[in-house]
Amino acid sequence: MVSIRPTTHHPHRLNPRNPSDRRPRMPPRPLLSDGSGILRTFYRAVGYLGKVFIGIEKQLFTWHYLNE
Repeated sequence: MVSIRPTTHHPHRLNPRNPSDRRPRMPPRPLLSDGSGILRTFYRAVGYLGKVFIGIEKQLFTWHYLNE
């Protein structure tokens, strides 16, 4: 049986019993204050979706022309 150690051996994990650890260290930023990060994630998501869409289109295209 695995013995459960106290939570002190996990320095990266927050102690849920300590109320000061439950709050995040930095307050969440308002959405529009950091526009570059939002644009970066938006462009990354759009690029990923575009890659997926192009792959699907290629597959449908080749499948359509192979079946004719």
